[in-house]
Amino acid sequence: MIKTVIFILLGLLIGTLLFVGRRLFDDTHVTKAIILKPYNEVWAWLSEPNNYAKLYPKWVSKIERLERDKYLITSPHMSKTYKIRRVLNEEGGSIDIEINLPNTSEPEISRTRIMDIGKNRTAVIHLGSKWSGFNAFLWLLYTFNVDSDFHNAKKVIESS
Repeated sequence: MIKTVIFILLGLLIGTLLFVGRRLFDDTHVTKAIILKPYNEVWAWLSEPNNYAKLYPKWVSKIERLERDKYLITSPHMSKTYKIRRVLNEEGGSIDIEINLPNTSEPEISRTRIMDIGKNRTAVIHLGSKWSGFNAFLWLLYTFNVDSDFHNAKKVIESS
C-alpha cells in the first residue's frame, strides 16, 4: 500500500515537473479555444481593445485610446502601463498587438488568429512570445495568466 502511494506521488511529481518544465523552456506559448459564437461576433469582441479589460482582466485593468490603433494599457500588476498598437486583418482573421514594454528595444507581438469553422463556432489561437529580460518565473506566470484570461474571454463572449 505505501509503495503504491509513493509510486503515485512520484508519478504526479514527475508529471508536474515535465508540464512546468516545458512551459519554462519554450519561447512561444500557444493558447487555443473553440468559441460557440459566429466569426463576426468573436471578431467584434477580440479586435476591439476597449473590450480587453473585460476579456483579459489579468492583463488589462484600464485602456485609453491615444490615436488610431494605438492605446495605453494599464496592467493590474503594480499599475504598469504599456503602449500597444493593433494591426488588424479581418478577412485573414488576424489580430496582432505590438506591445511596447519598458526597457526593451523590440515590441512583443501578441498574435491571435480567428477561423470560422461553421455551425456558429469559431476557432481562436493565440501565440505569445517570450521577450528578452523575462525571467523563468515571470514567463511561467505569464503563461498561466494568458490561459486564465483566454478562458475568461471565451466565457464572456459565449455568454453575450
